[in-house]
Amino acid sequence: MSENILKIKETIKLLASEGRSIHEEIRRSAGLERHALWNKKREVGRKARAVLLLYGLLRGVPYHRIEPRCREHNGPGASWLLAVLREHLGESQLDTSESEIKDWLEAVPSKAVSR
Repeated sequence: MSENILKIKETIKLLASEGRSIHEEIRRSAGLERHALWNKKREVGRKARAVLLLYGLLRGVPYHRIEPRCREHNGPGASWLLAVLREHLGESQLDTSESEIKDWLEAVPSKAVSR
């Protein structure tokens, strides 16, 4: 497995652990503190979504298989995914361009031939 995929897998594990720990804090809190923790958990969730999508991209899984029912204006942006990829892999390890990510996001699934 490539080094980039291993780095992304480690990030996924860390974000999952962070989300679980925030969830425990939310259960013990109330009021404004609870609200702030929910906002923090939502941010971790957004980042986790991006990292999971990048994991699929690096493994060659088509986007439409990862999020088959994503609403039209709810899809991720290529620039946002590239920024997250840069954050976790660094510029030197980056071999994916924004146009490649955009093509991956916009790829139309092929129709199965019925017999």
